[in-house]
Amino acid sequence: MFEHGDFGDGILRVELDHEDDLDVDNRAWLALRPRVRVRVLLVGDADSTSIYYLKRALGLEPRVELSAVAPADYLANNDFDLTIFSGFAPDALPAGSLLFFDALPPIPGIRSSGTIENPPVLSTDNDHPAMRFLNPSNVRVVSAHRLEVPSGSRTLISTRGGPLIADVSRGGQQILVVAFDLAKSDWPLRLSFPLFIQNVVSWAPRASLGGGLSVPTGKPLTLMPSPQAEHAVVTLPDGTTTQTPLDPIRPRYFGATESAGVYAIERGDESEKVAVNLLDRGESSITPTDSIRFGRGSIVAERGAVKQTRELWHWLIWAAVAILMLEWWIYSRRAWL
Repeated sequence: MFEHGDFGDGILRVELDHEDDLDVDNRAWLALRPRVRVRVLLVGDADSTSIYYLKRALGLEPRVELSAVAPADYLANNDFDLTIFSGFAPDALPAGSLLFFDALPPIPGIRSSGTIENPPVLSTDNDHPAMRFLNPSNVRVVSAHRLEVPSGSRTLISTRGGPLIADVSRGGQQILVVAFDLAKSDWPLRLSFPLFIQNVVSWAPRASLGGGLSVPTGKPLTLMPSPQAEHAVVTLPDGTTTQTPLDPIRPRYFGATESAGVYAIERGDESEKVAVNLLDRGESSITPTDSIRFGRGSIVAERGAVKQTRELWHWLIWAAVAILMLEWWIYSRRAWL
């Protein structure tokens, strides 16, 4: 292991001076890119308590490039990776990931049927990306909307009468709804709140890009939408190119990554390179092994004579025929005497 402060932007190649029967894992590439900036827009009253705590939580995330605007000055645009609405919902949904506090997005099937006083936290969905490492059981809420969400939605935190937090994503766009105002709860004072905001930022598709991490062979490449292009051109390590249509709202995925090497992706004027490597010890090892693991089970090799199951029913039939013939011979012999 080693660290270097400034490699710059480009491709780092490492190769072993060694010859063996599997040459493809003797070299690896690393795509070096600047840290990805997640563009976040915060829409709400600048003097509100909720906006104050949201700004503090977002300030803890170094990837965030934060902008804020009052609801009266909000204009819909698709320039942000994550938009957070507090106490306000637009007439139309912008692009990118969306998070609503104390507001209902313009989605058919979602509405508020009243309020719930002092709603307790009954259960949480810790398998959801936005709920990782969270324990909001001690959060106290004064009042919340009694949410009715459309079919296919996912409840992240439930209470009596409906969800406190729900995932109402649709059409590949990530949308979360929090049914209460932060100012009417003690959630901003709990550790789970900044963790929740960090999880939401990390959940945005662009947050998964960047850095110097390589991709293992067989894993799809993420093609982010671009306002400048309708198609992405992917150049494979052997020089062949493939054109893939882009979606204006959600990311698309390119799955033809069987070959190790550097993949170049062009979206209009934007371009990036992704390193794909054979980083699997099981695939790299071509020597005989003592066991093979499949899921939770494994097959263990055995030494000695080969054991196999043989069918014995035909021997039983021949034995029965022989007994019948013997009985017939005895019976016939008594008749001859």
